[in-house]
Amino acid sequence: MMVLCGTAHAGAVQVIDINGHQAESDIQEWLDKGLVKGYEDRTFRPDNEISRAEFVALVNRAFRYTSQERIDFKDLKPTNWEYAEVQKAIAYGYINGFEDGTFRSKLPISKQESAMILSKIVPLEENEIVLAANSLEDGELIPAWSKAAIESVIYQGIMTKEENGAFSPKRLMTRAETVVAIKKALEASAVFYDRAGTYGTNKLQDMHRDVTIQAGDVTLQNMRIFGDLILSDSIGDGEVYLKQIKVEGVTRIEGGGVNSIHLVDSQLGMLEVNRKDSSVRVVAEGSSSILETQIRSSAVLEKEGSGQGFIAVNIVPGPNPNAGSRNIVLSGDFSHVTVSGSLDVLTIRSGRIGMLDVQKNIKLNDIELSKEAKVEQLQLSSKTKLSGEGAIGAIQVSKGAEGSEIPEAMKPSAPFAGSAGGGTSGGGTPGGGTSGGGTPGGGTPGGGTPGGGTPGGGTPGGGTPIPTGPATVTGTLYYKEYNRPKPLPIRDQWVELRGVDGTSGTYRAFTTPGGGFTFSNVAAGTYTFNMNLGLTLYYSEPYKVAAGQQLKLPDQIVEEKAPEPWVREIVYTDIGYIEGSVFYLKESYMVKVETSTGDQLRTYPEGEEERKYSPFFSTNLLQYNPGLVLEDGEKLFVTLYTAEGWSSGRLEITVVERPKTATPQVNTIYEDTRVVRGTLEDWENVITLTKLDGTVINSYHNSLGYALNLYIGDSYKLTVGEQLLFYAQANQKRKSDPVLLTVMAPTVATANPTVQTIVYDDEMTISGTAEAEAEIIVKRSDGTVIGTGKASDSSYGSKYSVRLSQPLVLGETLFITAKGYEMAISEATSIVVQSRPLTQTPSIEGDVYYDLRNIVVHTADQVRVTVFLKEMDGTIISQRITSSATANMELYYGQLVAGRQYQVTALAPDKKESAPFLFTALQPTEKTAVPTLSVPPYAEAQYEIKGISEPGAIIRLSAVIGTQVYEGLANAEGIFRISLPYQPVPQPGDQFVLSADAERKLVSDGIVITLQAMVEQSIPVSINAPVYSGGSTLVGSASPRAVVSVYYENGTQLAAGIQANSSGQWYYPINQVFHRGGDRLYVVAKESGKLPSAPVYITLQASPKTTAPTITSELQEGTTHVQGTYAINELDANENVSLLVVRDGNILGWHHIRKSDGAAFTINVSAMELEAGDIISIYAKRANKEISDPIEIVVGEPV
Repeated sequence: MMVLCGTAHAGAVQVIDINGHQAESDIQEWLDKGLVKGYEDRTFRPDNEISRAEFVALVNRAFRYTSQERIDFKDLKPTNWEYAEVQKAIAYGYINGFEDGTFRSKLPISKQESAMILSKIVPLEENEIVLAANSLEDGELIPAWSKAAIESVIYQGIMTKEENGAFSPKRLMTRAETVVAIKKALEASAVFYDRAGTYGTNKLQDMHRDVTIQAGDVTLQNMRIFGDLILSDSIGDGEVYLKQIKVEGVTRIEGGGVNSIHLVDSQLGMLEVNRKDSSVRVVAEGSSSILETQIRSSAVLEKEGSGQGFIAVNIVPGPNPNAGSRNIVLSGDFSHVTVSGSLDVLTIRSGRIGMLDVQKNIKLNDIELSKEAKVEQLQLSSKTKLSGEGAIGAIQVSKGAEGSEIPEAMKPSAPFAGSAGGGTSGGGTPGGGTSGGGTPGGGTPGGGTPGGGTPGGGTPGGGTPIPTGPATVTGTLYYKEYNRPKPLPIRDQWVELRGVDGTSGTYRAFTTPGGGFTFSNVAAGTYTFNMNLGLTLYYSEPYKVAAGQQLKLPDQIVEEKAPEPWVREIVYTDIGYIEGSVFYLKESYMVKVETSTGDQLRTYPEGEEERKYSPFFSTNLLQYNPGLVLEDGEKLFVTLYTAEGWSSGRLEITVVERPKTATPQVNTIYEDTRVVRGTLEDWENVITLTKLDGTVINSYHNSLGYALNLYIGDSYKLTVGEQLLFYAQANQKRKSDPVLLTVMAPTVATANPTVQTIVYDDEMTISGTAEAEAEIIVKRSDGTVIGTGKASDSSYGSKYSVRLSQPLVLGETLFITAKGYEMAISEATSIVVQSRPLTQTPSIEGDVYYDLRNIVVHTADQVRVTVFLKEMDGTIISQRITSSATANMELYYGQLVAGRQYQVTALAPDKKESAPFLFTALQPTEKTAVPTLSVPPYAEAQYEIKGISEPGAIIRLSAVIGTQVYEGLANAEGIFRISLPYQPVPQPGDQFVLSADAERKLVSDGIVITLQAMVEQSIPVSINAPVYSGGSTLVGSASPRAVVSVYYENGTQLAAGIQANSSGQWYYPINQVFHRGGDRLYVVAKESGKLPSAPVYITLQASPKTTAPTITSELQEGTTHVQGTYAINELDANENVSLLVVRDGNILGWHHIRKSDGAAFTINVSAMELEAGDIISIYAKRANKEISDPIEIVVGEPV
């Protein structure tokens, strides 16, 4: 029997058609993260168009949007897959439907629509100045509705100009471009905290972005971060507190020092610690839990509180293994610690470690165990030295760790569970080692060294031929549960025979329903048996395989870990708190505690059902057993048991009395004291303030340092003469004697406050300066309080601004007092209320017609005057803040009504609003000139009709039949452009009415436009460079702004929507896999208002052909994998070759190999079942080379 050892392992997602693509790294990153997926044929199709539904689904996934809002689009049903994604998009407000009540989820999305969405998600900060869209090559083609959005995304680097300097707003987005743009939007949305302070509200706040802390003394509270959280090296040695923080992404600690990073009541998934050139202290407090921690630098990890703390810790190689020594300190309880990277010293200061796994081929000079530390199981696979006074439950020393220095006091009395005996036996029979007792030790299932010896390699007797050629290796794979006597076979599992100790090559096999496996054509050498089960890699000790040998391996067994009970060995007389755990137990367990006389103590509240635990338990004996007195040296006995019959047996714990904490020194407290201050003799304490009757006012846990600070809180008010008691309790000590405190009245007077400006009768605030953080009170002369507030701290100038609760009276006197912290109230500062001057009435330039879109207003004041346009009842129509004596009031068409009276007022700083200027909106009498066309009106979707009208006139295009109305605006020269509709597609003979409406004039007479059929053909494209079958870019010329499409010779479309720039240049990358030299394409151009051009045919030039693979396996009906070899010597060091299995034009399976992977390969084709008679084609494809000739195989009958 062979018991397999396990280590963590994870794989990456790959597709076959992104190699060499400009977005390859971004796409691969998102594939690995699971944000995007490929197709069933293992392609990603990066240059395919993407629909509106697919786009919003990617946005939701990237920003982790989860909220949903009700939708009622006519073309969406709750059964559609995109229904929930559109609900999220509408909830977060970044997209809308169409005016006809549809969403059109399958419609391809354009670049300008994508820009609109991303600019809403990542808006510009106020006052940011961006590049004008007119600077783009096609700036004049960008419509007004998307111009600001395009400017925003280009400015922020979310989207970019194309190589020709244009943006091509109407070009459709590809899958690759979508990944890149959303990824950049995610990066641009990150939040940075670069100043000390507390951030976050009292309620949980969702952050759909990455968060970075760049300063020390920062507290982050009540946040759920859906991105990554980075504590950057800009923190230096400062402190950071994370209070009630949940991080869905990765938390990276790159800064902090000995004063630590505090994780308080927080939940983290992956935590990476990498403090460059220094050490950082990380403390898990309260209910905090961290699923996985990777340490890449020196660090101190401490676990405190009731939470699970650091659940799995892995000390991995640092970013620069040769950068010098590093040290790790652990304090508290840890279930599993893996050391897979070199370090100088690992110090276990206190607490319990369930499994400490020191892996192979690392340098570890010393493991120091303090007296309060215990390692339950230690797996050594590298040589080291153990020191200190701590305890070790069990040790396994594997190959590579021979010669480790282990003090006699630390050596356990029993061997590590699963350790092996026996060596290699001669004569070709298996070695006779005796299996060490028990099941595999440590961590994940299957720890422990194999029990069986290596099959003997004895030399055969004389005269017998020496076998030559490849060997065959067989065996059986099992899984054994701890509570079942017989192991069960593992079926349908990939297994590997992997070369070690100088042997190269890897062989793969698939287990049968009975767990059997066979490796064929195995070269002579030394191998280990390997398999991935979930995210864990299991491996055996090495086996030697001789040439031509038929080798049967011992049964390979993955053993489930047996339950491991643990109980803390001491309980304190003044606390009564006991705790423990049972790992690898399949059911919940209960706890029984007995005294030495056999009396059973209660471990849960009376009247409740007995509590069940998994895997940790804790209880307070003093809390649940009133009157219980624990004596120093007394013995208690704890039994952990299940209803199904499992029991830990009686585990002994000892009662210990701790020394008393020294009495603290406490400063005088006053009636307004909020923080009790003083000094302590011990470093770590719990400090408590109570009334004389014992009622707790406040208690603070984990007060670190010799200075004490205890916040009383606003809910408890102190009174002069009141007496209180103050206690301290140091770590591992009893409570101190109390300090009697008497509340005093303050004697030092607060400085008188100042008032900064004149106080006017219409104001509702009073501002000034006072003692830092002083309480401010504003009273009338009769003593009525009309306002209270607080001054800022000194770093903000000790300023105050008090909101008044009542209107002021002209001429009255107000009295302002201040009271500083722990100080007496100041003398009153008096101030007389004065009258505010009136702003001068504004005037209007010229007559005002009802259709004006701009009114010019003149004011006497010239600096920041607010001008209001109002209805006569005071309703504000428009307002504008001016920086000069002239204001331009912008209006929407039709906001004014002819014949109605309006008013204009002005409000200058520190003045009252002016008297109104009245005017009546006039009705125009003269008609606008009839607009004229400058281009023929062709029947084409979104065709742009151009013409001349009066400058600034509104141009309307109305359908003669139907209700569609389209509007545009003539520029300062009277030139206008207005587009025909996209749907329904305009047809020759359709009629529209064109009219103009200039300011101060009536609407012009309409002219009827009859759409004409297009007759002129577009100019054909020219191709500027040859195109190769192995992949290249199609480059050509066409008429400026023409739209180019590419087709296969049979008419199948390859690409559409390629827009030529203002110089007529265009390009399209061709990366399809199955092109051959001699294949023909044709290209068509389409100009606005013209028919498509004549096709221009292209013949692909042949690239050098990829070498075909060699297939070594036979294919029968039901085969799930294809095996073979490839000539890897032809490859460059980092080059990939893609291997494809094709049936009827469909890719059934694929595989990427590099030179470093070796020549052998296996391709999974289980996605589509093979049947007898199928013809399978197998290809190889290298970058910039034509795909190989196929290896064609006919699938045979099943064996």
